[in-house]
Amino acid sequence: MPDAITPLIQQYTVDFASNNNFLFVKGIQGDGYGTRYVDISLMNNGQPYMVDREAVTVSIRGTKPDNHAIFNECEILDSNTIRVEITQQMSAIDGRSNYEVSIMSNLENRTLTSFPFFIIISKSSFDVGYVVSSDEFGLLIEKINQVHKIQADLSDLKSEMENVTQNCNTATEHCLEATENAVQATQECNDATAHCIDATNTANETIHAMNLLNDAVSDAEQIRIANENQRITNEEERKQNEIERKNAEIQRQNLFETTILDVTSATANANTAADSANMAAGNANKATERANNVSNDLENKLASGYFNGRDGKDGIDGKDGIVTTIEGQIAFEIENENLMLYYNDADHPPDAHIDDNGCLILAVG
Repeated sequence: MPDAITPLIQQYTVDFASNNNFLFVKGIQGDGYGTRYVDISLMNNGQPYMVDREAVTVSIRGTKPDNHAIFNECEILDSNTIRVEITQQMSAIDGRSNYEVSIMSNLENRTLTSFPFFIIISKSSFDVGYVVSSDEFGLLIEKINQVHKIQADLSDLKSEMENVTQNCNTATEHCLEATENAVQATQECNDATAHCIDATNTANETIHAMNLLNDAVSDAEQIRIANENQRITNEEERKQNEIERKNAEIQRQNLFETTILDVTSATANANTAADSANMAAGNANKATERANNVSNDLENKLASGYFNGRDGKDGIDGKDGIVTTIEGQIAFEIENENLMLYYNDADHPPDAHIDDNGCLILAVG
């Protein structure tokens, strides 16, 4: 289920190498409980200042207008960005407060602090007197809780050590009993040692003979191992040659199949091109035949006077029509023996007139 109130997150920059006198973070009196946050980019003279979340702790420290102190831990978002929560205590009193960002090493007694900047809390129009201003040491409380946890862990460790010590004491008693038994067994062993000396001499002679035999066997085994290694090497070479032969066979087969496909494709393309050429030739013959027919028709009409107009003048008398203007087109009409031109206002009409023979003269160029 989503939060009833979406928190507001403001973006600011704090530079550790220069003052931050013009940085003003704004809030409203009485806000808190995860409603307002400030994401701060840490910079060093205009360049990102990197922090390691495993090696350092980042805090925000400041004093409210009523002189109560704030000392809270900040969340490290990435290598140079932190998130500061504007808690209810930080917004309990209206006015301007000085704050600073502090980076503390977790391994050494070292601290780097920024130049101060300002958090301005605007007075609420509603009485928020129910918020009692006090000091807020969130980071210190967290560190104290960590110490308490360490103390509890040490107490558990102490209890475990006491149990281990008791177990060690019990084991020591068992060891003492075993030592006494061992002393008695040692005496019995000494008695048996005397009987073993003679057997040892006999055993030494036997061992010497076995060593000679072992040397001979070892030499034979080395020869066998060398022969086996050579056999393995030969077998590996044979397998590799077989693999190379099979790969060459596969490549040859692939090349053959590719060549067959290329030849088949080329043949199909050639047949298609031939069909297209034959079709184009047929279309060209038909077009030539139609052109010849049109030409013969025009020559016959010209010879028969088909195109002669009134009074024997050239041209065919046209029928009266309706003239309208279309952009890019010009219409001509004879009205009361006057030449009329109809054209669109955006066009420029040519120089045209009717000469003494009644012909339309049109000046071009």
